[in-house]
Amino acid sequence: MSYCCAGIVLYNPEMNRLRENIDSIKGQVDKIILIDNNSTNIKEILHEYEGEDNFNIIKNSDNKGIATALNQICYKALELEYEWVLLLDQDSISSSTMVYSYEKYTHNQSTALISPYIVDINKLKLDDYLLLDLPESTIVEWAITSGSLIRLSTWRKVGKFYEDMFIDVVDLDYSMRLKINGYKQIRVNYEYLLQEVGQAEKTFIFRPHKDNSGKWTLKRYYRTNHSLIRQYYMTRNHIIFARKYSNYKPTIKHLLFTFAMIFPKPFIEKNKFKLTMNLLKGICDGYIFNVKKYKKL
Repeated sequence: MSYCCAGIVLYNPEMNRLRENIDSIKGQVDKIILIDNNSTNIKEILHEYEGEDNFNIIKNSDNKGIATALNQICYKALELEYEWVLLLDQDSISSSTMVYSYEKYTHNQSTALISPYIVDINKLKLDDYLLLDLPESTIVEWAITSGSLIRLSTWRKVGKFYEDMFIDVVDLDYSMRLKINGYKQIRVNYEYLLQEVGQAEKTFIFRPHKDNSGKWTLKRYYRTNHSLIRQYYMTRNHIIFARKYSNYKPTIKHLLFTFAMIFPKPFIEKNKFKLTMNLLKGICDGYIFNVKKYKKL
């Protein structure tokens, strides 16, 4: 089997940003799998990449969500006989040696996921990240999907990405299953991924923040300007997550985190009335969702 390929989920991508994304990674892998979730600019995407030897494009007839598309990437990577797959959002920009650096950490069979340091360009400048005094690597409790290299044999063992979540919390759900079953998740701090989470704007609020290595700091609260449907799924899926893993993490603990996360939103985000209605609907739907509690392998 070969070391790794890359996979990118597409939904109405901004083409210049997508080109930057692909240019940053195509020299590091010999195959890129593109899963398109019924983009309106699919013709432009096909014109750019269809027929290229190192691209494999799968077109969905409707928007199947991030989780289904990630699973499609994994199935295709297995079919192409890769051991690992690098998962990327359509607007992510990878550091130039990411894939090569990751390989050093792949030989330990207990390692199931390797991720970079995430640089949210709305909150941290690349130059400031480069000045940070960080260890070479850090064991983390979870990782966002974009930039994560996942071991495909472990993906088959712990279960695929949870498609009922559609979008949001999909990465946290997968990481939780890895953690429960004793697999390591490593953040390689000298490799980075440039990412833009929503269209973040500073607010006057500061809040306690726990990063994915378990370190607590006091951080500024940012207005994300996510769409109303994203706000709905964030709320709904965090409640589903809390209920799904109640045997391994106190439900009240994650519910308190969820309510602390959404409480400031009606005060600082736009479309306050519609947002509040979407948050309330997310809470209700999260509680009535038919959750099957997770059991360790």
